[in-house]
Amino acid sequence: MLDKSFRQFDEMSAYVEGQGLSPWQAATEKPERKPPSEWTVDLMNRELTELVTAFTKERVAYCRDIIRKVYGINAQNGTTAQNRGTVPSGSPPHNQQTAPKPQ
Repeated sequence: MLDKSFRQFDEMSAYVEGQGLSPWQAATEKPERKPPSEWTVDLMNRELTELVTAFTKERVAYCRDIIRKVYGINAQNGTTAQNRGTVPSGSPPHNQQTAPKPQ
């Protein structure tokens, strides 16, 4: 399940840091950023998987940017494209699943 608002992630990060711990790995290199025109669900899934081995502030920020674009989330007020009446091209609304094709 994906918390598209990042609220739970922010709360958990703040809690850990409030305990005097850092959840972040040191960045050895910046993640290779694809241009926004190439941000897709597949890329989002690959980048989220990369967090397992490279949990850095830079990669998390990049993943957040991709998630916002893929799901059409306005970074400033958290509204989705569906709430605004538009949906990102090539993807169903985030709360709607596509029906399997009949065989």
